Amino acid sequence: MANSRSSDTELLGLMASRNDQRAFNVIFDRYWDELYQIALAKAKCPDLAQDLAQEVFINLWKYRRTSTPSLKMTC
Repeated sequence: MANSRSSDTELLGLMASRNDQRAFNVIFDRYWDELYQIALAKAKCPDLAQDLAQEVFINLWKYRRTSTPSLKMTC
């Protein structure tokens, strides 16, 4: 079961093997702010930065079964 203490690898594995929405939510909560700030620094536009960050998470969910579960997510 996904929780905030699970490692990124565990969460990605749960997303891939069990379609675990809670695992995705933990990843989202863990990385949203940092990813948004990086996008904002690059794009210099809050709306575009939000769109870019959302696209990352949309694609993470969309391709969860093709992702490498051992991937370490870092921003």
